[in-house]
Amino acid sequence: MEHGDEDAWLDGLKATPEQIARDMREAREAQRRDQHAPLPDPSIIPGPDFPSDLPGVVRFHCPHGCGWFYEESTHALAEPGRVILPADFTPEDLTGMLALNWEARFLDFRSRVETAITDHYAARHATA
Repeated sequence: MEHGDEDAWLDGLKATPEQIARDMREAREAQRRDQHAPLPDPSIIPGPDFPSDLPGVVRFHCPHGCGWFYEESTHALAEPGRVILPADFTPEDLTGMLALNWEARFLDFRSRVETAITDHYAARHATA
C-alpha cells in the first residue's frame, strides 16, 4: 500500500457519522442516476442458441425464420490474449488491462455477428 493510500484509509477510519451518512447518500444518489441513464443502443443480434452437438459454439438464427444462422466459437472469447503491463504493475493495473482486453474482444465479436446478420439481411430480406 502506498503512502497516499494509507492516508486515505486512515481518513476513512476517522470519518464522523455525519460524513459517513453524507457519503452513503451521495452513493445512493449516484446509483439512482445510473438507473435512470439512457439505455445503450439496441443491438440487432437475436438471442443466441447453444447447439448441444457443438460444444463451445454459439449460434444466431435469422430473426425472420428463414433457416439461416451464423456460428461463432466461444473459445476465442475465453482466451485473454496478450496483455502488456509495466514492470512495476499493481493488481489494479492487471485488473484494468484484463477488463480492457475483454471489452475489445467482446466488441470485435459483436461486430462480426452484427456484420454477418446485416449482410444476410441485405442479401435475403432487403424487401421485408
